[in-house]
Amino acid sequence: MSRILLLVVALLTINCVLSNEGKPEERVPGIVEITSSNVDKYVGSSQNVFLEFYAPWCGHCKNLVAEYKIVGEAFEKHKPRDSVAAKVDCTTQQDVCQKFGVPEDYNSGRTAADILKYINQKDSNARLRVPGPISDVEDLDKSNFDKLVLDPENDVLVEFYAPWCGHCQKLAPDYEKVARAFRNEKNIIVAKVNADNNKPLTEKYGVTGYPTIKFFSKTKKTTPEDYNGDRSAEGFLKFLNERGGVNRQITGSLDDKAGLLEKMGDMVKSFLKASDKTAKEGIIKKAEDYIQTYRTQTNRSNAAHYVKAMKSILEKGEEYVSNEVERLKRLLSKDGAVKNDMVDTMTIRGNILRTIKSFIGK
Repeated sequence: MSRILLLVVALLTINCVLSNEGKPEERVPGIVEITSSNVDKYVGSSQNVFLEFYAPWCGHCKNLVAEYKIVGEAFEKHKPRDSVAAKVDCTTQQDVCQKFGVPEDYNSGRTAADILKYINQKDSNARLRVPGPISDVEDLDKSNFDKLVLDPENDVLVEFYAPWCGHCQKLAPDYEKVARAFRNEKNIIVAKVNADNNKPLTEKYGVTGYPTIKFFSKTKKTTPEDYNGDRSAEGFLKFLNERGGVNRQITGSLDDKAGLLEKMGDMVKSFLKASDKTAKEGIIKKAEDYIQTYRTQTNRSNAAHYVKAMKSILEKGEEYVSNEVERLKRLLSKDGAVKNDMVDTMTIRGNILRTIKSFIGK
């Protein structure tokens, strides 16, 4: 459960002046409007809440409107699980504004970039960026390096670069391309460090030339691996797939091997050859028990798809497999038919079911 943290933009003061910049009371996509009816749902939840207290007449609040809209766009795009950006009108929701004290006052800059940087520091999984030229490469500095790179859950590829370095500039498009390919891999991060602005980090990791690329695996944080492979998008892709145990293509989609588990496949073969229901149920039970032997949650989740498929075959017959393969194919071929966070899951299910289909009749 995440730490409950109320971040307050202290803008509502007696020094507020009149302004015609914007209307703080207008609804903003990505920004939750807090009222007495929903305050406990958000502020009393396990999420981090960045909350602006405002008055419609307040000049400072009006000046913030354009930047807060950008913050809303970032939240709409990235949809962080553990953080919420919100605002409350203290002229109409006085009971809410007086309900609690200020656990942590926000005293940083008032630009969207400042606000998003602050939220990212409080919630390392948020990874929010100002909308614009889209970059999937994580910018690192002393404020977030340890939190992201040294996290034992993360595999992180880090480029130490200098803005004036021609080789770094040449590398940038391919580095961006591979970062985009791994966008949906929460624990595989492609990042960079501006060496000119972060001398202590470059000295700590023995960086003397640019670009220098190091891989901080989940298990090797103090002595990262020097990346000496091909400095192309395809080279980085192959390296990260091997080190991370995943199956990304340069487009970002999963390949046709993603999710396949040899041992579970062998159990399905035995299941299909079993002569009666009792024998088939016994194999399903054995497969369910075997799931827990997989060390990663990803493999346990993938193994569960095999078990679900066997149960469905037992209930609906072998034709279930072909029907489900076609259904998933239709859904994945339609733009917008499947939410982004479900595309990988459905692709893996499709891979597993197509493999099972190849076993039937043999």
